[in-house]
Amino acid sequence: MHHSIRRAAVLAIAWLAGQAGHHIGDYLVQRDCDAQRKQQHTGEGRRALANHAVSYGITQAVTRALAYRVAGLRVPARAQLAAAVVETIAHAAIDDGRLLRRFAHGTGKGGFHG
Repeated sequence: MHHSIRRAAVLAIAWLAGQAGHHIGDYLVQRDCDAQRKQQHTGEGRRALANHAVSYGITQAVTRALAYRVAGLRVPARAQLAAAVVETIAHAAIDDGRLLRRFAHGTGKGGFHG
């Protein structure tokens, strides 16, 4: 496979698998108690956020790895691990709520994010 076509295939599969992993991780894997507590800035809330972020990152990593395998694409393990770490940290920052709330208020959309 030509290098640029392979790169495009990896990008497309990563995006599609990421979409699937997002829905699986946020709606099927996430525990209700974590969803309810993850934006509480207490010890319990931080544990809930960490539990969810880690389970979300693992779900994303597994979903992408399976998609690469099914598509016959070899993606280095280091690249997959790096993506999973970035995904986990980014998702934790988003689900914490503080950055999103700051952004919403800064753009005049504070009513959408109490």
